Amino acid sequence: MPSPSAVNSLVAKVLSSDGSQAPAYVAFIYPVTALPKISGDNSVVHRRKQPRARTAFVPLKVTFGRCAGVSKHHLLLLFHTLEREQLIMSDSNPDDFIDLFSGRSSKCRVVWNPCKGKGILRELFRMMIEFGFITCPDGYRYIQVIESHFVYPDGKYVTGLKGGFFGKKAQAVIERCRSILQIDPSDANCYSSHDDTMKSDTDYSDDINEMFSDVRYDAYES
Repeated sequence: MPSPSAVNSLVAKVLSSDGSQAPAYVAFIYPVTALPKISGDNSVVHRRKQPRARTAFVPLKVTFGRCAGVSKHHLLLLFHTLEREQLIMSDSNPDDFIDLFSGRSSKCRVVWNPCKGKGILRELFRMMIEFGFITCPDGYRYIQVIESHFVYPDGKYVTGLKGGFFGKKAQAVIERCRSILQIDPSDANCYSSHDDTMKSDTDYSDDINEMFSDVRYDAYES
């Protein structure tokens, strides 16, 4: 195929064969600038945008702090409650759960049940902060801390908590957890007087009596 410049030159020679000047419109018969770039396969060349690289999730090591009045015994009972509700998996380590509220740098991991919604996890910690059971480390959002220490069984972190669903059943579980954290170790039998809506399939009163039997009210730092 002849080049555009060769065609224009040839047409100009033919039109000006009588010695007169070629018409001005000859230059526009085959304008070079109007032609698109074509590749070897006769297709228009398009420049593709480079996809943005996804930033890998980097977990934090900061943990929550537990306030006065919340002992390790409270946290252990809370752990077993969440386990019985099948919110956290049975292979979770209770020591990791307690370490999550140590206020120290930690790589502790708690295994969350992927079949359960994430909204209850978010609202559980929101309740614990609002009622003064735990504190969030300065400079961080509580959701950041949760996402850094809760994982699924496959090892992936439980992220995207802002959009997690939260329903009435989840609210009932959270109220039960709040009741547990409000237990006075000096009067553990008070839990047995709660109505059935604050209990799961198993009555927790025996567990509480056993856990708090040797704990005095002034021994919260144990």
